[in-house]
Amino acid sequence: METITINDSTLINDLIQINNDRIAGYKKAIEIATRLHIEGLNDIFVEYMSQSELFIEELKPYLEQQAQAATEGTMVSGKLFRVWMDIKSVVSGNDEKVYYQVVNKAKMLLKRPIKMLLTIKIGKLHTIYYF
Repeated sequence: METITINDSTLINDLIQINNDRIAGYKKAIEIATRLHIEGLNDIFVEYMSQSELFIEELKPYLEQQAQAATEGTMVSGKLFRVWMDIKSVVSGNDEKVYYQVVNKAKMLLKRPIKMLLTIKIGKLHTIYYF
């Protein structure tokens, strides 16, 4: 098995921050779903949050090698999107279809920064596994 060395602490912290956004976004989705009594996806959201927590734990050792701390924050774009989720849920009312569209849009938007970040930092992409 090949040993992977990642020397770019900014890249690692950016990836951690994206996963922090995922966690915050799925928490917001659960909050909205509970408020709207649409709880069919909550188990999946909890699973996705656990997945992001695992990704963060897998990335932290690369920062520790460089004596760096992992970021606890989220991106401004993620914060804005969560505000938009709240507004959209209030405006649309208890509309399950709109709720699922918002959740799907959030998932699609989270893929872009990962791909863009890796393309910019690494220069080329081999395989990216999306969650």
